[in-house]
Amino acid sequence: MVVVSAVEKGRQWRNEEEEDAAERGLSRVELRRAKAISRRLLFLAVGWIETVDPFFFFLDFSPFSLLRTSLRSLSNIFTDSDLIADRNNSIMAVVSPLAKYKLVFLGDQSVGKTSIITRFMYDKFDTTYQATIGIDFLSKTMYLEDRTVRLQLWDTAGQERFRSLIPSYIRDSSVAVIVYDVANRQSFLNTAKWIEEVRTERGTDVIIVLVGNKTDLVDKRQVSIEEGDGKAREFGVMFIETSAKAGFNIKPLFRKIASALPGMETLSSTKQEDMVDVNLKSSGNASQSEQQGGGCAC
Repeated sequence: MVVVSAVEKGRQWRNEEEEDAAERGLSRVELRRAKAISRRLLFLAVGWIETVDPFFFFLDFSPFSLLRTSLRSLSNIFTDSDLIADRNNSIMAVVSPLAKYKLVFLGDQSVGKTSIITRFMYDKFDTTYQATIGIDFLSKTMYLEDRTVRLQLWDTAGQERFRSLIPSYIRDSSVAVIVYDVANRQSFLNTAKWIEEVRTERGTDVIIVLVGNKTDLVDKRQVSIEEGDGKAREFGVMFIETSAKAGFNIKPLFRKIASALPGMETLSSTKQEDMVDVNLKSSGNASQSEQQGGGCAC
């Protein structure tokens, strides 16, 4: 009933707008411009609802579902003949909502999944470690060379007690970012299980990126870059090493992901010179202070 009434109300508004425009002597071009503004507002409203809606995953029925459907129905009212006329006359471009992609971050506890996201979102590093409880969600818009995309970042807990929650978040993901700690060999060995779990839920219809984090821990490194690259080739996934603490390769990581997203084949944002191979040489003072401080908390 809500959707039907919204559609009927929208058609009524459209007829009233055209009659009012005729009375005030507005041209069809001016009327189309007004409708374009209405479309933009509706798309913004739908985008906001779709961003908030995932927080109601634990409910059988989301309170936003009817409102979202109603707004989409209203937005369709402003299309059809108006958009065709706009396209033919080159008066204005068709407005479309942002493309959204779900990125789920996976890996053992304390490998730095949250730190990578925090560095990307806010360009900062928190030295105080706090384990993620359950699932955390953040969203960020990326402005690329020829388009804009919205990345929905799902930060999963690495603790065993939360493993049962993770498959449901993998099922509709576009990208799976599997993180391991280069100073923790067991976390590297466990990446095979994470990749298998992603393939079980999504098959080959997902982009998988293997990320070796904490490259700033030079003296504590247990996994070489050659081993990481070899495992990525073995499973047919993308590979990069990062340091959330130092901020190395964080932006290139997400540009690399963006260039591999569906419809981004022609994107040239990810250039070889942008990729930084972190191979830091330790100095005596730096190594000593890092050992005293317990190393990287990322």
